[in-house]
Amino acid sequence: MTGCNPSSNPLELEAALYLESILTSVKRAINTGDWDDVRHFFAPEFTCQPVFRPCSSGPDVSQGLCGLEEYIKMCRSVLPAMATEIVNVVTDVDLRHGRAASFTTFRTIGVPEGVVRHSVGRFQWRRIQGEWKLTSHMSARGMEVE
Repeated sequence: MTGCNPSSNPLELEAALYLESILTSVKRAINTGDWDDVRHFFAPEFTCQPVFRPCSSGPDVSQGLCGLEEYIKMCRSVLPAMATEIVNVVTDVDLRHGRAASFTTFRTIGVPEGVVRHSVGRFQWRRIQGEWKLTSHMSARGMEVE
């Protein structure tokens, strides 16, 4: 499911739908481990505050910001046990300032094994040299669902 601010103009709605399609491609990369087709959507300064760090030796909690390569490594470390899907996404676009934010709910299966979690996330976008780029992602762990 996707959505856009209903007061948005048609150009903002079109941009929101485009950004949401990129998130679908990123989700596919998370689930398959193949990031080649989506790397160009990330800004060089992309940062992520993940809800978990499965490849760390510490507790299963966020430990600050990481860059794209560490994020990819974390996602790959739990494959093939993990699968994630976007349950809902709403994107607010500000074309005038070249910024956008996508607010998502996710369902993740397999981290840890046999557990289903619902989480929320925020992806921030910026238009850089005419192209939309992901600049940050932050997520918050949801409840376990049986």
